[in-house]
Amino acid sequence: MLIAGVAVCEVATSLLVAVAERPTLGMLCLGASLAFAFRWARRRRRFADRVLRGQIAAATRFLADGNRTAAWNAACAAADAAAGAPVRNAALAILAQIAVEEDRVAAAREILARVQPRRAVDPWVEARLEQADQHPDRAIAVLERARHTPLFGAAAARLLVELLAEANALDRAVRVAIDHLVLLDPQDVQNMIASLQAWDEPRHAAALTMAVTMRRIGFRASRELHATGSPS
Repeated sequence: MLIAGVAVCEVATSLLVAVAERPTLGMLCLGASLAFAFRWARRRRRFADRVLRGQIAAATRFLADGNRTAAWNAACAAADAAAGAPVRNAALAILAQIAVEEDRVAAAREILARVQPRRAVDPWVEARLEQADQHPDRAIAVLERARHTPLFGAAAARLLVELLAEANALDRAVRVAIDHLVLLDPQDVQNMIASLQAWDEPRHAAALTMAVTMRRIGFRASRELHATGSPS
């Protein structure tokens, strides 16, 4: 359909310029054909992106279910077919995560090298690679830099807390946990409080417990407000 439409416009343009000697109308017809082509290309790309994002969502579900092979195949197909960086990077992030989880460090590095721009690299994956190279300090630095970016998710928050705790930087570990409570699994937070108590760190345990309590109170108040309706 695209080829036929453009061909018709090109023929009309040629006739208007060469036969009817109407170059202005010819240029208008050429412009119309280009606009038609661009609109068609945008529609095709949006449709392709929707299909590929569906593949990426499927790969994410496969990975959550522990089916790494299916997740790898779906993400690999999406990465190879993607025309734009956002979709390709999302697929590459899944591939890199799988490679890291399988201790295939070299493969993970090759995958990350394909992510463009560089700032789009998943900080969790990058930090795990620094861990593999026995550089926990660099892993912490990677995650700290990413804390206030959209790429800093639940896995990155948990890893940062764990690395700080292992480095005996409990003040910073608790601070990060409090700042990112919304990202952390509630059970992980409770385990952290129990560990702090076992390590004879009552001050840190109390600070984290207070933050959890305040968040619960705030959540409960917000839910009740929405249930009753805002006051007039």
